[in-house]
Amino acid sequence: MALLSFTVLGAPDFKENPVVYGISPRFISEGHNLPGLKAIKNRISEIAELGANIIWLQPITPPFEEDGHGYDVIDYKSVWEVLGTNNDLKALVAAAHQNNIKVMLDVVLNHSSLEHPWVKDIAIKGKKSKYFDFYQHNPIARIPYAQHFHSRKVGQTDFIFYFWEHLLNFNYDSEELRTYMNDVLSYWVKNFDVDGFRFDASWGPSSRRPVFYNEISSSLRKIKPEIILMAEDMAGYPVHYKNTNHPHLKNSGFDWAYDWNNKDEFWLSKWSFQTSDEQSESIFNENDPSLAADSFIEALSYTQDTPVKPV
Repeated sequence: MALLSFTVLGAPDFKENPVVYGISPRFISEGHNLPGLKAIKNRISEIAELGANIIWLQPITPPFEEDGHGYDVIDYKSVWEVLGTNNDLKALVAAAHQNNIKVMLDVVLNHSSLEHPWVKDIAIKGKKSKYFDFYQHNPIARIPYAQHFHSRKVGQTDFIFYFWEHLLNFNYDSEELRTYMNDVLSYWVKNFDVDGFRFDASWGPSSRRPVFYNEISSSLRKIKPEIILMAEDMAGYPVHYKNTNHPHLKNSGFDWAYDWNNKDEFWLSKWSFQTSDEQSESIFNENDPSLAADSFIEALSYTQDTPVKPV
C-alpha cells in the first residue's frame, strides 16, 4: 500500500485525498492460488477497510517474460490469461466501484518488448514493414534524457532503447502509432469502465514528443472527464516544474506525477522502497516475505529524509 502526495488539478475527493493501493496481479495470483483478477476482487472489501480509494494495478496485458512485473508488453489490448478473463476484469472494476474505489491500470507506452509481433515483422521486412515507423531507430540530440539513448540491432535493423536492451522505444512522431495508443487507452475505458492510468516511464514519450500526453489527456477526458492520469516522472509536476528548463513537463495534461524517490531532482526514477543507491537493492527483488519486511523497514529509513512532497 502506498500513501502518496500529488499535485492535483481535479476536485473529486479521490483526487484531493488519494490513498493508492498498488497491486501486482501476477504475484497475488501465486499467493492466493487464484487468477490475479479474481484474487483482487475477493479482497476489495478489505482494501476498502484500509481506507484506499484507488487501486493501481501493475500491467494486466500479456508480457513476454511470465515471471516479471509485465512491463515487457507484447499485446496492448488483451487481458493476460494467467490473470483471468475480460469478465474477471469487469467484475473487479464493478466490485471496486461498489466500494467507492477507483481502478487505475498501469500502461507501458514508452516501449514494447523486442518480442512484440511488430518488432518481429520489422526484423524480417526491415523498412518495408508497415510497423517500421512505430519504433525509434535513431537517437535524438538535445532533448531531456538523450544521454541515455542506446542502440541495438534486431535482425538488420537498429532500434533505440534507454536502459533495458529488450525494451525498444516507440516513435511518437508516427501519427499512426499515436492513433493506435489513443485507441488502446479508450478501449480500456469504454469496455471495462476503468478510471485512469499510471503511465510507466512517461518521461520518455513526453521528452521525445512534449505534446503527446496533453493530446491523450484531451481525448480521454472527453470519454471520462474525471479520469485519473498519473505520470512516472519528476514528483510534483506539472506545477512545480512548469517554469524550468524541462520542456517535456509543461502542459502535460496529467493530474499527478510520482517519481519513486525525489532525492535527486534530476534522477529519472529510483525504485520505490529502494534500500540503497543501487537500483538492484529493492524490496521488489526479495522473495522471502520476512526478509522483504525487513527490507521495507530499511527502505523507509533510507528515504524518510527525502519524501515526495506536495507542491
